[in-house]
Amino acid sequence: EKITYFTPRIGGFMLGASYTPSFSEGGQGQVAETAAQHHGISIGGHWSGKLGGAKVQAAAGYNEAQSATSTAADLKGYGVAVKATVGAITVALGTSTEKNIGAGGITTMNAGIKYVAGKDAFSLGYVASEDDASSTAGVDKSTAAMISYGRALGAGVSANVNLMYAEYVGEDAGSSDDNDGVALQTSINVKF
Repeated sequence: EKITYFTPRIGGFMLGASYTPSFSEGGQGQVAETAAQHHGISIGGHWSGKLGGAKVQAAAGYNEAQSATSTAADLKGYGVAVKATVGAITVALGTSTEKNIGAGGITTMNAGIKYVAGKDAFSLGYVASEDDASSTAGVDKSTAAMISYGRALGAGVSANVNLMYAEYVGEDAGSSDDNDGVALQTSINVKF
């Protein structure tokens, strides 16, 4: 359960805010505030417009919540992102951080680029994150990249091919908790 309000968009700007009394009510009855995160507040803003010949969108947000117990760390997070389109090319960048205040957290960065040529679209995406929120000393690191090709086959029909690679390097000594992999995925999308 939460209360959310969005302002009208004025001059390309729109703001939003929400309040969440408890993060775990609605299960098997009421949950005491000391048993779950509570009093969550989120605020965010979005702007959409033109800068020179580019169509630009930018967004930023912040949220926080009180901890489950008086001895646990409170939660907070924030993120920013921007996307720009010039002709057939779109570039997007974003970063976010989630933290247990005083107890580490997760930081993520992502980037992507897309090129559209008639019925064909080509894109490349990349994401990297570092997690130092666990009780084990050290940092978990993960990265992933994807190359995609899509083609419009007709009205409402498109085909896509994605080649993905992901790697995880755990915080434990050695490579016992490391992993990586490659995947190839295809799809045909039909919109009615």
